[in-house]
Amino acid sequence: MFETLKIPHELLPLDGRFGCGPSLVRPEFVEALARESKNYLGTSHRQPNVKNKVGGVIEKLRTFMKIPADYKIAMGNGSASLVWDACTFSLIEKKAAHFVNGEFSQKWSASTKESKFVDAHVVKVGNGEQPKFEEFADCDVHCITWNETSTGAMWDHCPTVKNSLLAVDATSAAGAYDWDLSKTDVFYFSPQKAFGSEGGLWIGIFSPKAVAQIERVKKSGRYIPAMLDLSLALKNGEANQTYNTPALATVYIIDKQLDWFLEKGGMAGMTAMADEKQKLLHTWVDRRPELSHYIKDPKARSKTVCTINLDPAIPFDQLTKQLRKQGVLDIDAYRNLGENQIRISLFPNISKEDLGKLTQCIDYLLDNRQAKGA
Repeated sequence: MFETLKIPHELLPLDGRFGCGPSLVRPEFVEALARESKNYLGTSHRQPNVKNKVGGVIEKLRTFMKIPADYKIAMGNGSASLVWDACTFSLIEKKAAHFVNGEFSQKWSASTKESKFVDAHVVKVGNGEQPKFEEFADCDVHCITWNETSTGAMWDHCPTVKNSLLAVDATSAAGAYDWDLSKTDVFYFSPQKAFGSEGGLWIGIFSPKAVAQIERVKKSGRYIPAMLDLSLALKNGEANQTYNTPALATVYIIDKQLDWFLEKGGMAGMTAMADEKQKLLHTWVDRRPELSHYIKDPKARSKTVCTINLDPAIPFDQLTKQLRKQGVLDIDAYRNLGENQIRISLFPNISKEDLGKLTQCIDYLLDNRQAKGA
């Protein structure tokens, strides 16, 4: 459909990376890492060069995310998907409630549901919908996925719990938009999304209530593999280190990204930037008859992952294939969703200007697909 079309050079973005994870890594951070690599990469993570970098990340996170002073921060290997199992082994005492509306919230719920020693209560709605929150008296942890990366559905507020813990998978929203951590007990994410770093690590923020429950589970006698033991992760976090060797390049880029966040106005600056980019894409979708919003409820539309349905006559894979040939990358629909759509990242490192260029590239292909015999 688009094979013969060549997008004019002046329409192309300066950086063609628009994926929802791994996301755009700022080239200047990679260049800085190369310059400093001899004194950093390939050195012990128990020595000052690395421990100081980890400690710097922790302190900058406190400032950037306005983390309450009595909350603890830890990090470990394995990305956020490992934390699903860590919660099952090391956080939940008896039963967790899971609110499911897509691929990643489903996988988190499965970790609890399939275990032999804790129970799960699952509240499930269709893909692209947003579940109604409710605190269940028999659940000691309530689990939500703030931003469902697979569908682009997002909680627009932090729910409140009174007699349990609230655990939030914040992987594709943390760093890009403000969230009330004072109402949250466990808040974790991977840095390869809005934090614009490489993968391989998870970062978690824990309230005093969560720390106390983790300690109770540890003392209960339950077998907890060391990699999934949140008490070990917290102990190492207090010493500015991880339980085992971290991905040093990832830590370095997070540190640089946090400096960039703070220079650009901190969390308020990132939130305003996300609102502007979302408005740009929504205005574009609304003016093109071939496009429509996948998330029907405007309040549930993500500030970081925009999912856009295409007219059935325009196969998304043909569109994205032609874009990829010309250096515009990774706006394919989530692989297991089965929708004819594109999915565009609004993460902080993706500029509003380049998003505008992306819309112009797609406009060009859509407007010329018949005129040039495509």
